[in-house]
Amino acid sequence: LMAFTTFAVRLNLLTAGEDNRWHFAHLLLRNYFAFRYAVLRIRDTSAEIRKRMADVLFKLGTVESLITILRNAVEESSRKKAAEELIASRDKRAVEPLIVALDDPIPSVRSHAARALEGIGDKRAVEPLIVALDDPIPSVRSHVARALGMFRDKRAVKPLIVALHDINERVREEAAWALIRIGTLNALIAVLRSADERERFRATELLGELEDSCAVEPLITALCDQSPSVRSGAAKALGALGDERAIEPLIAALRDTNDQVCGHAARALGALGGARAVEPLSAALHREGWWVRENAVRALLQIGTPEAHATVEAYRRAQNEQ
Repeated sequence: LMAFTTFAVRLNLLTAGEDNRWHFAHLLLRNYFAFRYAVLRIRDTSAEIRKRMADVLFKLGTVESLITILRNAVEESSRKKAAEELIASRDKRAVEPLIVALDDPIPSVRSHAARALEGIGDKRAVEPLIVALDDPIPSVRSHVARALGMFRDKRAVKPLIVALHDINERVREEAAWALIRIGTLNALIAVLRSADERERFRATELLGELEDSCAVEPLITALCDQSPSVRSGAAKALGALGDERAIEPLIAALRDTNDQVCGHAARALGALGGARAVEPLSAALHREGWWVRENAVRALLQIGTPEAHATVEAYRRAQNEQ
């Protein structure tokens, strides 16, 4: 009976006038076997029939039906909705159609395609997404940059570094966070030039964890960043890397007007400063900020020379007398 009903509905749709076809299209919603017919009629000359056929495919809710709409629907709204629903599918069968959708004439479809590819995580999407970083619409570029970050693929590093100079602020932010997610040395060094201080600070943290001496010079430069949090992060990272090239710049950072920067510089010097750092650390004991003084004491004790211990003892006596 079901098969007969399907056949009868299809026959009516094939022979009925345009004024009545929408009624029979509505009947198709009740029958899964209408899928193939809906595929055939999704590009019907009647806008009403196209809408009804899209409704049939959305009602079915399968990946195949959504892919069909994405590939064939004339209406922009249908393609946009299909791309949006594919975000949750995470089905690799949708990868190729979504890659094609990155060239859709409608920006919102391209954006949703990028988001869906991000969710699926198939590496086939990396190169097409890199190409899509040149999309003329900023909202699309920002979604593409975000997606590339989730792939953590080194092929995206250079294009994302270029995107750090995008005219749109949102694109620059997403490119920076994408580079942070990828986490390679060159990517993080590039983020140190980001306009967003949160991104620069996060880059200093990750550079300190990489244990790569090539990060030393960029981090030394970051000690002069306009943001105190970035300067603090750079000082902390240099202490973690333990490279003696950082000693003199860290000694200079002890004179920073920000106590957090000065305190982290003191800690770093305790780890790698040696005898050269004793005198500058002794001077830091006269700073007003208690956190700076506390870290200077710890650093001097860590250095452990007779001169360092004598300085700490003298400081503590003076504190007790007060």
